[in-house]
Amino acid sequence: MAETSTPTSTPLSAHGINAKGEVHWNLNTDVLIDISLTRNEGVLSAHGALVTETGERTGRSPNDKYIVDEESTHNDVNWGDVNVSTDLATFERMRAQVVDFLSEQEALFVQDLACGCRAERSTSDSSHHTQCMAQYLCSKHVHSSNG
Repeated sequence: MAETSTPTSTPLSAHGINAKGEVHWNLNTDVLIDISLTRNEGVLSAHGALVTETGERTGRSPNDKYIVDEESTHNDVNWGDVNVSTDLATFERMRAQVVDFLSEQEALFVQDLACGCRAERSTSDSSHHTQCMAQYLCSKHVHSSNG
């Protein structure tokens, strides 16, 4: 596995991801847009914004959100049409599919971010999805000039 930049925290292997391709850590917006253009993930608009097509599955999918119904969540979640429960076995099976998928990709893009005071990590095989997440959340570090 070849890595560009340096991980700022927990390695992907701690999450079960054993990347076979390049891993790009915490790249800045300009670098992510350049990679998106090189990989034909999008084009620049007349105003210089990255434009991408998401395909038939576009936007948020609130009906595809599941929460494991277990002791620490059972009494604190407003269960219903939006907060749908699932069991731990289903979660673990779905998580294993994601880990396997990410491990096999030719490139991964990782951003260590923050949402309020909570640390979050975005890991994707798409540079434009990673750039989008970096816009939604706050960077936990200052990007270097070389990305």
